[in-house]
Formats: sequence, structure tokens, C-alpha cells
Amino acid sequence: MSTKLTHVLLIGVGLFSSTWVVAAVKEYDLTIAEQTVNITGKPLKRITVNGKFVAPLLEFEEGDDAIIRVHNKLKKQDSSIHWHGLILPGIMDGVPGFNQFDGIAPNKTYEYKFKVRQNGTYWYHSHSKGQEQEGLYGPLVIYPKNRTPLTVAEKTDKDYVVLLSDFHDSTSDKIMNNLKKEADYYQNRRETVFDVFKQIKKDGLKATWQDRSMWNQMRMLKTDMSDVTKYTFLMNGKTPEQNWTGNFKTGEKVRLRFINASAMSFFDVRIPNLKMTVVSADGQPVKPVPVDEFRIGTAETYDVIVEPKQSNYQIEAESIDRSGFSVGSLHDENTPPINQIKMPKSRPRSLLTMEDMGMGHDMSSMAGMNHDMSSMKGMDHDMSSMTDSSKDQSMSGMNHDMSSMKGMDHDMSSMTDSSKDQSMSGMNHDMSSMKGMDHDMSSMTDSSKDQSMSGMNHDMSSMKGMDHDMSSMTDSSKDQSMSGMNHDMSSMKGMDHDMSSMTDSSKDQSMSGMNHDMSSMKGMDHDMSSMTDSSKDQSMSGMNHDMSSMKGMDHDMSSMTDSSKDQSMSGMNHDMSSMKGMDHDMSSMTDSSKDQSMSGMNHDMSSMKGMDHDMSSMTDSSKDQSMSGMNHGMQMTTSNAPTQEKNGDVVYGWANASTPVGQKALQYSDLQSLKPQPDTRAPEREMEIRLGGNMERYIWTINGKKFNETEPFKVKYGERIRLKFVNDSMMAHPMHLHGMFMQLENGQDPSNMPNKHTIIVPPGKTVTTLLTADELGEWAIHCHLLYHMAAGMMNKLIVANVDSNDDDTKSIVAQPQTSHEGVNQHAHH
Repeated sequence: MSTKLTHVLLIGVGLFSSTWVVAAVKEYDLTIAEQTVNITGKPLKRITVNGKFVAPLLEFEEGDDAIIRVHNKLKKQDSSIHWHGLILPGIMDGVPGFNQFDGIAPNKTYEYKFKVRQNGTYWYHSHSKGQEQEGLYGPLVIYPKNRTPLTVAEKTDKDYVVLLSDFHDSTSDKIMNNLKKEADYYQNRRETVFDVFKQIKKDGLKATWQDRSMWNQMRMLKTDMSDVTKYTFLMNGKTPEQNWTGNFKTGEKVRLRFINASAMSFFDVRIPNLKMTVVSADGQPVKPVPVDEFRIGTAETYDVIVEPKQSNYQIEAESIDRSGFSVGSLHDENTPPINQIKMPKSRPRSLLTMEDMGMGHDMSSMAGMNHDMSSMKGMDHDMSSMTDSSKDQSMSGMNHDMSSMKGMDHDMSSMTDSSKDQSMSGMNHDMSSMKGMDHDMSSMTDSSKDQSMSGMNHDMSSMKGMDHDMSSMTDSSKDQSMSGMNHDMSSMKGMDHDMSSMTDSSKDQSMSGMNHDMSSMKGMDHDMSSMTDSSKDQSMSGMNHDMSSMKGMDHDMSSMTDSSKDQSMSGMNHDMSSMKGMDHDMSSMTDSSKDQSMSGMNHDMSSMKGMDHDMSSMTDSSKDQSMSGMNHGMQMTTSNAPTQEKNGDVVYGWANASTPVGQKALQYSDLQSLKPQPDTRAPEREMEIRLGGNMERYIWTINGKKFNETEPFKVKYGERIRLKFVNDSMMAHPMHLHGMFMQLENGQDPSNMPNKHTIIVPPGKTVTTLLTADELGEWAIHCHLLYHMAAGMMNKLIVANVDSNDDDTKSIVAQPQTSHEGVNQHAHH
């Protein structure tokens, strides 16, 4: 079947006009099939279009009538194609479940027909399951009418697409399953103990200790810049070794159309020794900006013009997690060819900071996050008898990470509402894996119990992937190296921390601040019976005993006075993950005692199955606040200020690209529309879009809900609104709106704001755009990281006509939102 047919229709304009115009009808046939491809040396089944991996370039001119017939030859999968960034009727947008489009069934054909109303660099890709990752994506270029440059400066001699993508040996289903099993499954570049030493040298022991403790408590990794690794990065479908090359002649100007068609990757793009001039962003013309490099998010496009003087240049696009490059060449065709590229040296990798994570900021900003603990079994935090007001505050500040704890009973049924309100304030018990422990305080007075657990931090989160190998260190080095360190004692059985001969006063302080994490050490005896009270008091001060998985341990304080017990556990950090059957019995305590007894405790209960935080009787307002500040293994709000400070082979802050001093990296604030914006009205209202998620369960949300749970956004046709994207998570999200362009509020005058269809919202940042809702239909708005969208970070924005006498947006009528249990069915854009 022919892949392209072109013919011309002559159309008369006006009944009494003698003017004739030429309207080109541009036709393509695209056949989607599964074939064997070999990208990395291993034959794999992947999706091809017209037998090609990646899909072929589609070219149009502004004003064309596009007819694209898509033939689905996949045997068992529906398919679809979305025309990314194009302004067209909703039914042609290509998203299953939107605008009455159901996708393209196997062995069926769908004909897309639309008027080409714009020019610029765009692309197309599947919006079904993980087909985009599997290969269903390709470039789409629309030239100005008659290919006339928009300005004299844009006249070039050569014009190339540079399509960046990420190829994985695993299927998209396998990748998603792995992320669901463990959100950091692909985090293979974790920090080592030597990174800790470097931080101690740089920041000091105390600051390092505090920093590491917070990261452990949040169960997060500083290295989590990308969810998926092990990618091979491609340029126009070629590996660096295959060296895609664009030829030029000396003195020519070359236009490079960069498209980030990856599933999950951000890139820092540069051409060493060659300046670039940015002339377009997301297909929309901007005033020229000279740069040395730029960061491009998934689904963004940038056009640059270069004037090469040397015979050869390398185009280098480095992933922001520094795991690899997409590399190609620009080469003077009049000089001998260079067959092999030289792999660039990686720049320092960036580590997330506490500022990226939002530490020190108002925790209420986590209101939009999804604290879904539906899979936590056996726990009953029944608050059914509490007033809404009580519930609102009762869980304030809680960090429940008690992974896999079954059968725990924090029964507060006899407490008054007021007592319950405060009883769990600030709690963080991470007691994973400890079985059968008995923190029995039944013999303590109420007053003792009130304070006994005050300030306790039972943080059980482990430092994942750390290597405490000190075999080559001197004894002296070892003595200091473990000072303040977290020694995981997971799985230690039968340990005896015997303090029976200590005075009450000694015991009171002996465990202050303890966090013992000495994994897998069995039968150890930290017997201090021969120590003086004074010695014991200080001996364990500041230690971190992570006692995950320790069975049968007895922290018996039965012989201690109430006063001793009151302080004995103050400041302790017990990592007691997966403790089964623990009994924090407070049944004999007065309400007043219970109110304060757990004050300040940190219960980190991530991954608990079946927990019942039943708030079904609470008002929406109550629910909004009730979990404010809670950290259930999830991301926190940030306000990121990048730093150029280096520490060996790392730098700090998400936005830090390690741009060499004296060189210019493109910033959003640099972008200005080439032509004045036609609509500069102030917005009539603001729509807040909060981005969050639950990394423990790999769920991503908009305004606290997954796509199949949410209500659509509704906008009146012609309305001018502000979209406020608030990132409550630790990861950047490239947010894409279908069907319309947003004007990015980047500090420019409203008439100069650039158009964007995709905007990067960095960790903890807020980014705002203006939107004139001038396209009727149902439009997807979602994160363009494939697996974030598949995991729920998507919604529908409906633009519809409304009765002029009815200002209530509820009267907007469009196709009802379909419940998509398998959001994977249209897992993207």
C-alpha cells in the first residue's frame, strides 16, 4: 500500500469572487504491526509503523487538509495515534475514552481527517497501553505555507529532525509491574558509605546525621532523578554507535528540530563548541535566544539554528540521571567521514536535596497527595466515633511507616474525641519486621505514660543500597567512621541489652537518641552490667539501633521507677519494621494520659496492608486537613533553588545541570513569543492542579486522585483561566495539555508570553499558565512520563458552551467521563 499520496483540489472561495486558492490534500497510510527489531544486539518484538522503527516522518504545510489512514495489524491489541501539539477537532485527537473515540481495534482502520492550522515541530505517538515505549512514535513537521521562513533569520540551508528516545529491553508491561512491586526497582546508582564520608567532610557530622535521618525517615533516595534506568538512548532511532549524521557544507545554516519522544527521560542537550539559537518552543515561534545548552522534558520540542564552522560536531543529549547519552553528528560532507563517535564524559550527577523535598515548608501543601492505605491489613485506627473536628487534627503530622505490621491494636476506643485529637500528633513509628515485642507500660502511672513515649522516633526506614565496607580502613578510621552512623541490626535474634544493674537515672538517659541498625548480627551481647551508671548513661547516647526483624527482644523496664521510664525512651529511634502482634496497650491510661502519651511519636507505617483510617463520616473539609502533613512514604513539597556547589562527582539540586561557568543554559524565563499574543485578558479564575503520589505503591495523582477516581475539570468556551500546577512530589512532571496551547507565565509581559503545550513542573515548584479555552471538546491533561500517567496522573478538561444565563460550570454538558479501570488502556498523552 502506498505510504503517501498527494493531490491538489482547486476550491472556489466566495460566490462572487474570482479568487481561487490552492488547498493541498496530504494523505498518508500508516500500518501498525509487531516485528522483530535489533537495537541493542538482542532481537526483540517491538511495534513498527510501515515496517520502520521508529515511525516515519510526516510532513505537511500549514493550510493542508490532512488525511491519515491508520491500519492496526496488531493481533491482540487496540491501538491509537495522538497528534501531539496539533490543534484539531476533539474526535481526531486520538485518545481512547475521550470525544467518543474508542481506539482502533485489531485488523481495523481509522481515518483521521483535519485541517492543518499551524506550523512547527510536533510528533505523534500511541495513546494505548505502553505502545509508545514499544516503538509507536514518530516526528511530524508542519512547514509555513509555501515553506516561506517566518523571519529572515530563520532561513536555513539544511533542516533536520533530531528525535530523542529511550529504548528498553524489557516490555512496558514488565517495567510497570516492576515499579508496582518496588518503586525504586531501577535505582541502581544509590549512594555508598563513601558518599556519607564525603558529606561529613563537607557538612560536618551533625548536619550529615540530621540529613541522613530525614531521608531514612521519608524512605526516599537522593538519587531518584528517574524512575526507570537501563535505557539505551536513541537519536532518530539509532544508538550512539550507529551515529546518526546530518551533513552540511561550510557556510551553511542548519535547523535542528529537537523532539523528546522518550517515555521517561529528560535530557540536557549540547553541541560542544557550537552555539545554538533557539527559535521555537513546542512548535511555536519565539524570539531568538542564543544558548550553549538546554534541558528538554519528555514531550517538549525545541528548534535551534546553528552555523557550523568545523568539519565535525557531536550532538550530545545526556539523561539527567547521568546514566547515558543519545549521540549523533553534524558533518561537513566535503571532508572525510567519521564513522565512530567519541562517547562524552558524563557530567556530575545531581542529588536531590531537602529543599527539593520541601523540608522546612508548610506541610499543608501535601493536601493534594494520595495517602491510600487500602492494602494495609489488620490495623484498626477506627475514628468512627470522633467528631469531624477531632478527626481533622488527629492525624496531623503523622508519619506512619510500619511496613507489613499485622494485627497491631492502637485501640483508642475509650478515649474522648479531644484525647484522640492529640493522641497521635507527630507520631512516627517505623517498626517494620519486629515480631512479638512487648513495650508493656501497664505498671506505669498515668503521668509516667504521658511522657514516656514523648518525642519518640521509631523510624525504621533503612538506608537502602548503602555499602558499609570498611575492610581497608585502619582501626582509628573505623573508630570514627561509625560515629553517628546507622547500624542496621535487622534479623538479630536473642540480643541482650542488659541494663538490670543500672540505676533508674542511668537507664533514663542510656537509650536517649538511640538508633541501633546492625543488620544480621546474631547473638551479640551489649552487656553493660559492669559499667558505672555514668558510663551507661552516655554509652549509647546518639546511637542508632535499627532493630528491624528482631524477634523476641525484651526492653523490660519493669524494675524502673515511673520517672525513669518517663524519660528512658525519650528521643529513641527504633526501626522496628514488620513487627507482628505488638501491643501498645494504653487501656489503663486516663484520657489525659493518652492524649500526650504518643505525642511526637513518628509511626512510619508504609506498606501496611489493610489499615483502616476510616474517615467515611468526615466532611470534605475535614478530610482535607486531617492528613495534612502526613508522610506515608510519599513525596513532600519542595521549593528548589539549584546550586552549582560540587562534591566530588555529584552536585546538588534537581535543576543543577553542571553548566560550565561562562556558558548559557536556556531558562523558561528566556522564552518570548515571536508575535504578540492575541489574548492578554486577565484570568477570570484559577484552577489548581496538585501533583502528588504514593511511591510505596507507585500511584501518581492529580488533586489527590487517580484518573479513574476523579471528576473532570470543566471550563466555559471562551473563558480565560489560570492553571496553577503545584508539585507536591519529589519528581519533576512534564505536564501536557491536549488540544490547546497555554501561555507560560514566565515573567514576560502577557503579550510576550510563550505558547507551550507541555511544561516542566520541577520538584516542589509551582508553575502557572494562562489558557483561553477556545477549542470545544474533551482534552486530556496529564504527566507525559508514561508510567506516571499509567499510574493515574491524568485528568480530563472539558471545554463546552454554556447557557449565557447560567454561570454554573456544572451545566457544561459533554460526553460523561468514562471510568477506566485499566488506565493502561490509554497510557499516555
